Amino acid sequence: MSAGILFSDVSGSTRIYELQGDIAAQRLIDRALHEMSRIVANKSGRVIKTLGDEVMALFSDPGDALWAACDMQQAMHERGSRPALLPVSLHIGIHSGAVIEAGGDAFGDTVNIAARIASLAKPEQILTTAETIKEARQRHLPSYRRLATIPLKGRKDPVELREILWADPDPDEEIDYLTVLDGMPSGPAGWPDAPALTLSARGNSVEVSRLRPRIAIGRDPTSDLVVSDPLASRTHALIEMRGDKFVLIDQSSNGTYVTPRLETTGITISLRREECLLSGEGKIRLGHNRPDSPWYVAYVAG
Repeated sequence: MSAGILFSDVSGSTRIYELQGDIAAQRLIDRALHEMSRIVANKSGRVIKTLGDEVMALFSDPGDALWAACDMQQAMHERGSRPALLPVSLHIGIHSGAVIEAGGDAFGDTVNIAARIASLAKPEQILTTAETIKEARQRHLPSYRRLATIPLKGRKDPVELREILWADPDPDEEIDYLTVLDGMPSGPAGWPDAPALTLSARGNSVEVSRLRPRIAIGRDPTSDLVVSDPLASRTHALIEMRGDKFVLIDQSSNGTYVTPRLETTGITISLRREECLLSGEGKIRLGHNRPDSPWYVAYVAG
């Protein structure tokens, strides 16, 4: 099927938790997620899933996804204008094309591109592609302007980015959204303070960042990070960057075990065809949870 995929993520949620504390911050994030979900439904879309502070939604008409993104930004902006309420900012990415639906989830190149575009967006920004605007079936669409044409790993053709103008433009605003307008930024300096996740296993390491937003780990020699544990699957798990967060996606037969480094308790998260957020630092074990095994992946987010 062909559809529009939208990823909307609360910007700077880690900072919100630091400033407000866990309970108040979670209430704030939950209200934002509820509002985004309501808007998705009002625009004839369907929430595929929420993860942490992020919503992934599917729309049969990509034009509905564009208008939903505008309504989300407007709702958060109006919320922030009320003195009694804490402001929340969103960064949103949208792409359209062929989508595979299975088990209540959505997969495929279109989903991957939408997630990557969302990771490029700044707070209060909506990014989409020229393809999405062309495929929208509605006669009237939000205003937009051209940004960069960027290459994406695993995709032959570059992606033409467009910014959706959900608010009245500021005539004095300097356009610096992606540092350049005619090509991919040459390095991490293009994104100040861009987060990255470093993973290492038995002397090998790989970094997930906006320049490389998705990697595979497993026994297969072609994996981005090879783990030769006999209990690991050939393509055991994917790790991708969504907004400013890092998500581990288990695709294995024997499960994945994530043990964050905590000061008080060594809680282990068990995943079977599920996802979880990776933050701070810790260890990932593929197919087992044996603390004495030399086969593990260490991760550090920063």
